[in-house]
Amino acid sequence: MKKLKFISSLLSLGMTVAILAAGVSCTKEDETEVVPKDAVYFKEQLVQLVNDQMPLVQACAVGYNKGEFKKASEINFTKFTAAYLTALNKVLIVTDKTDVTLAELIEASKTLGSPGENFANNIWISDRRPLNDLIVPCETLNTATLVGNQPGQVPQDAKTAFTAAITKAKATRDASTTIDRLVTEGVELLTAAKTAFEAAIIK
Repeated sequence: MKKLKFISSLLSLGMTVAILAAGVSCTKEDETEVVPKDAVYFKEQLVQLVNDQMPLVQACAVGYNKGEFKKASEINFTKFTAAYLTALNKVLIVTDKTDVTLAELIEASKTLGSPGENFANNIWISDRRPLNDLIVPCETLNTATLVGNQPGQVPQDAKTAFTAAITKAKATRDASTTIDRLVTEGVELLTAAKTAFEAAIIK
């Protein structure tokens, strides 16, 4: 839900900016004059947005839970987090001005677009933790079990099949488009593969 909050807030702000900009640039040819919201109203909206976003960004961590930063993009976590927090703080500086103008507020809001989207686009939309929690022990089991014909070992075809199942599960876990249903299916498939692999281990 956190990603949805990020995107929803940014889209809402974008629409507000567009409406305000249209009002400011209204010409005499318009049949109905568009009266822009005053600076006080937009300032309130902007401050609310920053207050909503700040704790979400500050509390965000890298992981596989819904709302966490994508593990596959961990290299960008510090950079994207810092950039968005910096942008949010700069907007607060603008909104703190007693004589702030509508134009200044609109320009300030636009600066949130790129860093906000970079951050939001790297937030998981579904919980991958159940699948990840299964992948970890499966990888451990697969690594510890050697191919052979001795007790505790497995035939090559069993090893190959289990390795492929783990690889597929990891791809599902790391895909940006993976939804809850696919996570559930991934858990079911890998569980079945693990059961078959364990059954293939020579007693």
